[in-house]
Amino acid sequence: MNIKAIVPLIVALVLGLVAALTAWQMTNRQGPKGTAQKASAQVVVLKDNVTPGAELRPESLVMGPAGSEKAPAGTFTSVEQVAGRVSTVPMVAGQPVFETLLAPKGTGSGLQALVPAGMRAITVEVNEFSGVAGLLAPGCRVDIVMTMQGEHSGESIARTICQDIKVTAVGQQVGQEKEKDDDKGMSRSVTLLVTPRDAEAIELGASMGRPRLVLRGSQDKELEQSAGVTLAELRGDPQKQSADPFVNRPVEQVRPATQPSERMVDNRSMQRTRTVQIIRAGNVSTMTFEMAAPEAVTRVPLDR
Repeated sequence: MNIKAIVPLIVALVLGLVAALTAWQMTNRQGPKGTAQKASAQVVVLKDNVTPGAELRPESLVMGPAGSEKAPAGTFTSVEQVAGRVSTVPMVAGQPVFETLLAPKGTGSGLQALVPAGMRAITVEVNEFSGVAGLLAPGCRVDIVMTMQGEHSGESIARTICQDIKVTAVGQQVGQEKEKDDDKGMSRSVTLLVTPRDAEAIELGASMGRPRLVLRGSQDKELEQSAGVTLAELRGDPQKQSADPFVNRPVEQVRPATQPSERMVDNRSMQRTRTVQIIRAGNVSTMTFEMAAPEAVTRVPLDR
């Protein structure tokens, strides 16, 4: 027998046994991990997508793995704990249900579940121009501008009456995704989430005209202080003085200076003279007038 031919076979056999032993050891190591995954905690997850204000029904809830041996804080371990609760935000299928995503217990379904304590929901009528061309969606932030009569003048003034207002619903659309029957056209109403005072201001303004919604940036939270814009400002203030100092210089009024005088003519009568100073085109001249006094008057008092 040729030993040189047998040695490679023996080496290959040894290497195969080593490989088999290594694979067997790795399989035994992965066994506990697979057992740990099977022992993962079970929590309540969603079976279907959920819109804000929707009531969570038992048929839309299932139990699913939490991904860890212990359930995360705020999750639920039984369907009975979640059934009947109302969502406040959009949720997707397969998402675990957290307490922070639900309205308080006992809250009814619909828009009322989305109104926090101390706030109010008010609906305003809009059209293509006042509603930002129908591009508004729930969750947008808007300002409200109204045109009204000025306080002291009869001219109209445009003024921002509310700022940084959240759009809760557009028409009957509450969530970001539109319903199938919602693509019929632009919605004619927008529901806003406001304070009670802002609700009064919007109602008063709507009785005088149509409010115009002005879209804000998603990161713009600053409130601007504006006194409004009047028609006089658009036309240019007529009382605004010119920058030319010669135009604004007041016109000096030249008044004639008089110097009354009197002289005695005799004991029975006297004559008075009046001198008038006249300034004309920068030239100064004087004129004297004589006025006869009544008889039997010795002295005539000077004119005042």
